Formats: sequence, structure tokens, C-alpha cells
Amino acid sequence: MPSLVGAATAAYSAALVAAPRILIGPCGLEDSPDTRTLARALGVRDAAIGLAMIAVPAGRATRGKIVGFAAAWGALCLIAGVLDERAGR
Repeated sequence: MPSLVGAATAAYSAALVAAPRILIGPCGLEDSPDTRTLARALGVRDAAIGLAMIAVPAGRATRGKIVGFAAAWGALCLIAGVLDERAGR
């Protein structure tokens, strides 16, 4: 299952790099060069994550570490967003 999710993530992310408006529009962001650059950067990052999910060797311990890292990264991003919002940025 992780390989399937990784493939879907990599495919969507590649599309995002090619056409960042597929993320900008649904998010309600202003379509500007800066938001397109940001969306492409997210696409590149997520494509790497998707490819890593495909390449990781089978095994519960290895995949557990990857899931833990991804969850920690997501929590860090959430905290950063909340703090940024509170700072009025």
C-alpha cells in the first residue's frame, strides 16, 4: 500500500510542478509568480517524498520510521503555520 500511495503522491506532485494552478485555485490563493514558485517547490518536495515511499525496502520497522518522520514534519509545519497566523503574517 505505501508504494501505491507513493506513486500517487509522485504523480500528483509532478503535475503540480508542471501546472501549479491545480493547487493555487482550490486553495483560493492569488495566482502570482510567488505562489506559482511556492506551489512548484511543494511539488518538488512531495515528488521526492513519493519516490522515497516507492523505493523504501519492505519492512514494518523501516516504514514505521518513515511514517514517524512524516508525521513529525507535518506537526512542525502545522505549528509553524499556527504561530505565523498568530503573529499576523
